[in-house]
Amino acid sequence: MKKLVFLILTAFLLLSALTACSNDPQAPAATDDGEPTAAPSSSGNSQTTGTPEPDDPPESPVSDFEYQLNSDGGITITKYIGNDANVVVPAFIEEKPVTRIGNSAFLLTPIQTIALPETLNAIDYAAFQYCQSLTAVKLPQELEYMDACVFAECSQLTSINLPDSLTEIPSSLFMNCTSLKQIDIPEAVTTIHSNAFLNCASLKQIRIPKAVTIIGHRVFEGTPLENVEFLEGSQLQTIGESAFYGTNLRSIQIPANVTEIQYQAFAECKQLESVVLPESVVSIGSAAFSSCTALTEIVIPKSVTSITEKTFDLCSALEKVKFEGAIPQDYVSSDPFLQAKNVHYTVYYHEGAVNDFTSPEWARYSTKVW
Repeated sequence: MKKLVFLILTAFLLLSALTACSNDPQAPAATDDGEPTAAPSSSGNSQTTGTPEPDDPPESPVSDFEYQLNSDGGITITKYIGNDANVVVPAFIEEKPVTRIGNSAFLLTPIQTIALPETLNAIDYAAFQYCQSLTAVKLPQELEYMDACVFAECSQLTSINLPDSLTEIPSSLFMNCTSLKQIDIPEAVTTIHSNAFLNCASLKQIRIPKAVTIIGHRVFEGTPLENVEFLEGSQLQTIGESAFYGTNLRSIQIPANVTEIQYQAFAECKQLESVVLPESVVSIGSAAFSSCTALTEIVIPKSVTSITEKTFDLCSALEKVKFEGAIPQDYVSSDPFLQAKNVHYTVYYHEGAVNDFTSPEWARYSTKVW
């Protein structure tokens, strides 16, 4: 009997001990060698950070970069030598701020995302050119300068937020970014340089801030652009050669301060039906609206002093060209190379206008007073 009581008592004590361990949430787990591990600290000094937030990923290791000290006392990243698809450039290296990304630093690398530190103020020529897997870019808010071709040929890039600190869109910045669908040009930008959006085959709309004074050569050529919004108070003065060549615009109202529309600026815009020119325009370049085959009528303001008939070359549906003022002296040329093909539209002019379209050189035109 005593032996039976002893066995029952032993079993009860063992069960109590097991139950007590399982109910203690702070009890340390045992390691493989039987020794307990340290319990997680509940204080603010814990080294456990958990999963990083998506918008605040950890910096890439310094060993992933080649770099050098620059003239500003900061660090220039000269080459990416890491293997990660998602890159976060460190803000400081050797206790010095990273202020610049050098020429072609990430050229042809297979990176997919890049986050640049707020210490950065400049990105040099072709820094990310041909990064054909790049889909997302985080730029610093105080970025002051980007050179040409920085994101050229990044064919998977669909959108990007440009910082308000930029005052220029560099040449060929997004050239051949065929997936780029959405971009907002910062309000402080004054110049959009040549080829900036050349062949951006997915870009259908754009807003031009009022501070922009120049749209350079071939800026939107090769895009399916359907809508251009010039913000109220636009200071635009020059529309460069082939700036909107071959786009899908159906109508365009040129802002009130524009003085010059250059060679082929709107050529090959096959869907363009309506063009409104402001009284500020002085010069309309040769072939500026050539092959706009949906255009049926256009009014030329009296401010215009330079225009040629080649301006409307091959506009097969054009029926009326209406001059508000005197016809420019060089509109009709005796040089066959400079003469427009298939001239079949009627020239309208106001009665009493200087050069009233009655001279022999106008014989091949139909003219009317309006």
